[in-house]
Amino acid sequence: MKGRYSPELLNHFHLPRNPWDGKQHPGLRILECGEPEKGEIIVLYLLADDQRGTIKRCWFRAAGSVETIGIGSWVTTYVPGKRVREILENLEGDARSALGLTPNQWRVTKWLARLFDKLDEEMQI
Repeated sequence: MKGRYSPELLNHFHLPRNPWDGKQHPGLRILECGEPEKGEIIVLYLLADDQRGTIKRCWFRAAGSVETIGIGSWVTTYVPGKRVREILENLEGDARSALGLTPNQWRVTKWLARLFDKLDEEMQI
């Protein structure tokens, strides 16, 4: 990676996947993470299969830095079909690998890990 951001991260920043469409869905969960006081926030809109403990669909809204928006987009492609426990165990490493994140950008993956930890507790899987 030559610049501050990897091509993969920039791709998700410039062409975000699964932005929130504003539609309401039965069973929709809305989870927020980030540092709002610094203008960095990710809001995930999730449809989960509570019996299986998996995520069915995921959308996002984000504000802030390139990494906040790019990682927010990437996570919507990463979590569908996965069990919440699997996401917790692999999210940070998989995001770092897939997006070529630098240590300074890891803070965003840590926010998301805490968010999925909270979801895991809620789902009691």
